[in-house]
Amino acid sequence: MIRTTAFLGLVFLTFSAVADGEESKSDYEHLKPLEWLIGDWVGEYTAPVDLPGVKKGERVISHVSRYWVLDKTAFVTDGVTEANGKRTPLTHELNYWNPTERCVSLLAQSAFGTGKGKFTEVGDTVVLRFASEKEGVLAGTATLEKIDQNSYTWQITDLTLADEKTPDWPKVTFRKTGVALAAKDGKSAAAQLEDLAWLIGDWEGEFKLPKGLEEVGPEGAKVRSFESWRWGLGKKFILMNWREEIDGKHVVTSHYVIGPNLETGALSTWFFESLGGHGTGTWRSDGDKLVTPWRSFTPSGKKYQGVSDSVRIDDDTYLWQVRDVTESGKKLPDWPKITLKRKKPCVSELTADDYIAYHKPLLGSWKTIVEEEGKIHTGIANWQLAANKKCFLVDFTMEGYPAMQALIGYDPVSGKCIQTNFDADGTFQRATLEIAGMKKGKVLGEGLVGNWEERRFSPDSTVVTAHETVHCTELSKDRITCVWSNRREGGKSLPDWKLTYERP
Repeated sequence: MIRTTAFLGLVFLTFSAVADGEESKSDYEHLKPLEWLIGDWVGEYTAPVDLPGVKKGERVISHVSRYWVLDKTAFVTDGVTEANGKRTPLTHELNYWNPTERCVSLLAQSAFGTGKGKFTEVGDTVVLRFASEKEGVLAGTATLEKIDQNSYTWQITDLTLADEKTPDWPKVTFRKTGVALAAKDGKSAAAQLEDLAWLIGDWEGEFKLPKGLEEVGPEGAKVRSFESWRWGLGKKFILMNWREEIDGKHVVTSHYVIGPNLETGALSTWFFESLGGHGTGTWRSDGDKLVTPWRSFTPSGKKYQGVSDSVRIDDDTYLWQVRDVTESGKKLPDWPKITLKRKKPCVSELTADDYIAYHKPLLGSWKTIVEEEGKIHTGIANWQLAANKKCFLVDFTMEGYPAMQALIGYDPVSGKCIQTNFDADGTFQRATLEIAGMKKGKVLGEGLVGNWEERRFSPDSTVVTAHETVHCTELSKDRITCVWSNRREGGKSLPDWKLTYERP
């Protein structure tokens, strides 16, 4: 009996000592295992259910801010969701040590109403059980796992909404803002950018439009895609220009900037279209694929989002597909898989001499007649072969006044004809002409000439980009007529114009 009493007394004293130890801890000491969560964080995911301000399936950017209050006796969590460019406050939580229940607890005011929760595990792994005050509205478990000091994963499981069980949420990686952070595979966004280096160069691909993409063009229409990838800003970013033609007509040009997003730590893309739209996306590796979830907005107010896949086949071939596209929540058909081939320099096939031979019908002096928007302007064009016999010098006068001096030659890297113009008003132009079906022995003749793209730099610092298709409609010894059609300038369509050369 004495031994039993002594044993029970020892147990009581031991328990009391542990309890006293817990009681002697300050509120901050109880909360300290969660201190690594303090700061501003960003994560991105696809909404598995409808949320306030977010539709199921939409791409969501989650902004979370945690900060100490009351001399570190509690901390606050503010959560905001961002979808389709709009931010919606989601939750405001107070996290504190609850001495009655002997655990870290929270009180929440959210878009679902008031709620509360208990942290059943704290440290590098955090488990939180939460529920709304009103039974059946919201309940679930949040698990947070620390990756390093600047990133963690977050996932909600066992979630019920309005008394209905929902699928577990995707595991989302949150990254501290303001730092270029490591990705899941341990590579920084800057290192991931190097992984895209194989894309540097020019690419072409074509496909036929499937049914269901009538907004893009008619079913069966031939679509050609042209891409040009270049390093920019000291290799801190990659710049990509993308152009699309449908049945030989220029439709849209887009400019992409790809690089580290210092807010999210992800490898991101920002793009701008000649039609006035713009968008953003993030890049991630998925086995042999580069996966790019994106969203975009048009001047008419339409909102698109989807995923682009890029699968490298070899150094000169990759597959590209756009899938899971929605327009303001409405599902659209997936695009077919497109094979893009690297366009290699034509140095071994064509030379400057081939382009001199192509343009020879234009040599000499001509009377020019320009017809545009119902107006006619006349002038003189004088084509001369340069002293080195590798390019042309062209003088243009209009209505008796000097109008423009042009230098025209062959770029062996791009395989295009380059024209540099200096206008009398101080404007500088640089244009490229991609001659259709160019080959050795080809000479200017009737039919499609090619695609013209130019950039004009004005004295007032404005820069305008224009795209046109050139056709030769008439060619004889003394008369040549060309028509510039499918014109787009600064995102706007322009009427055709015609240039006729006649021997004086």
